Amino acid sequence: LTNADFFSANLNGASFQSADLSGADLTGTDCSGANFSRANLKGANMENLSWDSRTTWADARIVQHAKNVSDSLKQHLGLT
Repeated sequence: LTNADFFSANLNGASFQSADLSGADLTGTDCSGANFSRANLKGANMENLSWDSRTTWADARIVQHAKNVSDSLKQHLGLT
């Protein structure tokens, strides 16, 4: 899924566990309840991505290498 275009997609509940999403466009996606554990998000565009308490994230060190990570997600992951 490297460089995949998910622009504005509904990814509610999707499993991306261990997926390579490097360079993917997640702009405007609904990722409520999605599973990103062990996913590679390096260079992924996360602008205006929506998520909720059910969303499972990759290691914070990996998420910090994504682009346009929201302040609220950074805070949730302890990156601020």
